[in-house]
Amino acid sequence: MGFIDRLLGRRREEPEGPSVEECVHEDIVAHWDQASLMGREDAISYYLCSACGAHLSPEEARALRAERIQRLREPVL
Repeated sequence: MGFIDRLLGRRREEPEGPSVEECVHEDIVAHWDQASLMGREDAISYYLCSACGAHLSPEEARALRAERIQRLREPVL
């Protein structure tokens, strides 16, 4: 939505991205509370999905990764 549309109160009819329920969270980015902790896997505060904006805990991100790995290992018929 552009600046003029927001200024005039116009709204978009189509959604901007997938809803949190529909999103598969393929592109998640790690976030840390302190810059000095950046890069440390054990100090990640949360993950942010680039597609829908959902915040995921480190445990949820691990579960997503494990699920993706399992899907990749399954044979394709």
